[in-house]
Amino acid sequence: MGIPERWKRCTPVPPDINARLKSLTPIFQRFNVTLAYLFGSLADGRAADDVDLAVLTPGGAEELRFAVTQALGTDRLDLLDLAAASPCWRFEVVSSGKLIYKRDDESENRFEHAALREYKDTAYLRRRHDAVLRQRIAEWSSNARASQNA
Repeated sequence: MGIPERWKRCTPVPPDINARLKSLTPIFQRFNVTLAYLFGSLADGRAADDVDLAVLTPGGAEELRFAVTQALGTDRLDLLDLAAASPCWRFEVVSSGKLIYKRDDESENRFEHAALREYKDTAYLRRRHDAVLRQRIAEWSSNARASQNA
């Protein structure tokens, strides 16, 4: 499903989205959010079809969705729950996202350190997965060529 199809019936991202993002602090406080990051095209300063937010909260990210979409004035919100995210997603958010809210410095430091450590600790799993995938692609490719020649 492409972006245009996915967001077809949703309210577009408003032109004043950056100002609206700054208004999220009271919502983050009300929902006991520990950390919130903006990532994706909007964080990179590019035109955005949607708003990508990643949050760390003990209550789960879904409880925030309605309040955040109301404040931002758009339904085009991808909300990533950092507590449930994979090490790759956590690393991506920490390394390329913009921190837009933090409850305190200690929480930020603890989470970012853990995200980087976990990403490095699982690197061997990603390498192994890539090797198996490359092997299967090579096998499939040689089987496809053999069946074409038969």
